[in-house]
This record gives sequence, structure tokens and C-alpha cells, in this order.
Amino acid sequence: MESNGPTPTKRNVSIAIALVLLGACATKVWAMAWGASPVTRLESLFNVLIIQFELVLALWLLSQKRLPVSLAASAIFFLFASASNVRAIWLSKSSCGCFGNIEIPPGVTLVLNIVLLLAIAYAFRTSGASFISLLRVGKIGWTIPLCFCIFVVSVLFQLGRIHFAPKVLAIPEVVDLGVIELGMSMEVTIPLKNIAAKQINIWGGRTNCSCASVEGLPAVVPKDSEKEVRIVVTPSNLKEINVRALFYVESVISDYSVSIIAKVTEPNQHK
Repeated sequence: MESNGPTPTKRNVSIAIALVLLGACATKVWAMAWGASPVTRLESLFNVLIIQFELVLALWLLSQKRLPVSLAASAIFFLFASASNVRAIWLSKSSCGCFGNIEIPPGVTLVLNIVLLLAIAYAFRTSGASFISLLRVGKIGWTIPLCFCIFVVSVLFQLGRIHFAPKVLAIPEVVDLGVIELGMSMEVTIPLKNIAAKQINIWGGRTNCSCASVEGLPAVVPKDSEKEVRIVVTPSNLKEINVRALFYVESVISDYSVSIIAKVTEPNQHK
């Protein structure tokens, strides 16, 4: 006989999942608030939305309301999370970022997601219910609409923050290095000028190519001052260089970048 009610197995599984989600949520919030690895605006928006979704889903599971539906939503979430883990493994990433700055190999989090999916499947199996049976559930009450409204309002709020975020840093858009010999290193200095009404913290920087590195960060830039950051470019092949260097400011929704371009030649070819 099917049971869509909160059986002991479903309750235990839902509480376990909620604790995992709250742990993931807490570590991401800690990373964003205190010494986080900075992220771009798009990455920041995605992280904030993931945090909000995990929090709403965890509270929903703990409320024990419409438990089969919340477990089904959890299963869908962990399926997407598993796909993200597989992608991280394919890209040889050291961590998927599922638990903030805690370095956990994506293979480990993939196993965790699979275990949680199996636990959800077991909960439905022992109760005799199925995902299809959820379609026959009657009124869903106020819980799901409220969670959905919270999520939508949060999305709109974050999009508004990004659109109206003030600029605090002046930075050149493109730097042309001309010609670089293959295997030789060239250093370029990028001025980062503080145009805010207060001092700003530049957390760090990164590039989208292993042929370039950012040096001289993190740094504190006083009001009406600038910080010169060095970028060392070392081409490893004859392809034209088009590197994007990204600098992270204290605001988690702001990102500033400069494009560095150059032509690469064989040694002594351009002389």
C-alpha cells in the first residue's frame, strides 16, 4: 500500500539531507563573508542562489510538510549536483566548491550525492510510494508557494544588486603587448585606481590562461589612490595571446577585468 505520509524512514532521510544542505549552505556563506576565494558577478549570483535554494529546501525538509514532494525536489537537486561533480572530475578540479573553501575532491562529493539519492529511493521504496504518485497528491498547502516566492524575490533582488552596483575601481580595458618571443616572459603593469569614496580591498586576481599569472595581490587601496599590479605573460605556443585577467574587489558582486593581447613569434623572428 502506498504511503505519501511522513513515514519514519522518510523522516530520517529528510532530516539527514537537511543537515547536509545546511552544512553546505553554512560553509558557502562563511567562505563568501570571511576570506573567500573571490568570484565573478555571474559566479557570485549563482552561488547566492544556490545558497538560498539549499536553505529553503533544508527548512522545507525539516518542516516535514509535503515530505514526498520535498524529497523528490531533493532528488532532482542531487542529480544536478552529481552532474556538476562529474564535470569537475572531467576538468581535473581539486574541489567542486560544494562546501565553500573546504577542499573536498569532486569524487567524494559525487559519492555523497549518490548515497543521498539511494537513501531517497529507499525511503520511497519502503513506503510503497513513487515519484509518479506525487502527481496524484491533492492540495499542496502554503509551503511550496511560499518557498517559490522567496526564491523568485531573491533572484530579483540579486539581479537588482548587480545592475545597480556602483563602480569602485578604474582599470584599462585592453593592454596590447605587441610581439612576444615564444618561451620568453614579459611583465606588464596594470594600474588599479580606487574611485570609491573609501578605501577598498582587492582580494586577488586570476587569469583564464596558465601562460599568465597575477602578482602583487591582495592589497588595500586607499581613497583616491591606485595600486599597480604585475601580470607576467609567458607564451607556451605560437597562438596569439588573448588573456583575460580578473581582479576581485571586496564586493562579492563586482568584478573587474583587463584583456591582454599579443602576437607570439619564434625566437629572434621579429628582429
